[in-house]
Amino acid sequence: MKAPRLWTPFVAFFVLMAVSRSRISSVAFWDAQAPWQQAWLAHCPYHRDLIPLVVEETRPGWRVLDIGAGSGALALPLQQQGCDVTALEPSRGMRGLLRRSLEQHPSARLRIERRTLEAMPLAQLQGYHLILACNSLHVTSWGFSRALDKIFQAGPSHICVISETRFLPNTPWRQPPAYTLRWQQQRTVDSSVAYHSLEEVWSHFQHRWGRRPDGEEEIALTKELSFHGQHYWLHQQAHLTICWWSKRSGGEASHGMPQVFRHPASGHRPAGELTGC
Repeated sequence: MKAPRLWTPFVAFFVLMAVSRSRISSVAFWDAQAPWQQAWLAHCPYHRDLIPLVVEETRPGWRVLDIGAGSGALALPLQQQGCDVTALEPSRGMRGLLRRSLEQHPSARLRIERRTLEAMPLAQLQGYHLILACNSLHVTSWGFSRALDKIFQAGPSHICVISETRFLPNTPWRQPPAYTLRWQQQRTVDSSVAYHSLEEVWSHFQHRWGRRPDGEEEIALTKELSFHGQHYWLHQQAHLTICWWSKRSGGEASHGMPQVFRHPASGHRPAGELTGC
C-alpha cells in the first residue's frame, strides 16, 4: 500500500501521533530517534520551564522513578535537588544520550533501569515517593491509560505526568480514590526543530515515515522551513498538560468512588468532574 501523502500544514510530519503506534511504541524507533533527539535538545528550550516546576515540588531524599527518562532532562535536576533517582529507559540510543549527560555532570549518580514499564514487576515499582512520566506513557505498548493505571497501582506518594495534550486519550479514565489531583496546569512551550541541511530534513522524514519524501512533499516541507543562524528551522509550539497527584492522608475523605477524568479538549464537563491528565 502506498504511504499516505502529507499535505500542508506540513508540521504533521513531526507529530508523533502521525506515526503509527506500532512504530513509536517500539524500542527500535527510539534507538534510531536518539540523534534527532540530541539535535532537538541542543537547540530547543522545551524543558526549561518544566524543570523548576517539578523540582520545586520535590524534597531531598525522595526516591524518584523517571519513566522514559531519555537524556535525563528532568532526572538530572531532580538528582541535583538531592533525590535518589532511577531512570527507566529501555532504549539503548536514549540511554546513550543519558550517559553523555552524566559525563557532563561527573558528580551525578543515577540508577539506570533498562526494562520497559510494561515489563517491570509491580513490586519493583513500589516504595517511590514520586513517579514521573514526561511524554512517555502514550508510547508504551499498553497506551496511556493502562500505563497510568499501573503507576496508580504501584502506590507512590506522588505522581507527576507531563504530556503534550494531543497525546492524551480522548476516552475518560478513572483516578483511584486513594489519590487526589493536587494541581493541574496547561502550558505552551517551544518545540522547534533545527537542521543543518535539507538533507537532514529528508533523513528525518525517512526515520519517521520509513521512506524518503517525494518531490511534492519536499516542496511542501521546504515552504514550512525558515533559514537563519546557519540552520533550517521548523518553528512550532507544544501544548502541555501537567498533572500532580498525591496520595490522600489517612484522615482525608475519599468519597468512596474513583474520579473520572476527561481529555482537556473535550469541552463541557458536568459539575464535579475533573478534567485533565
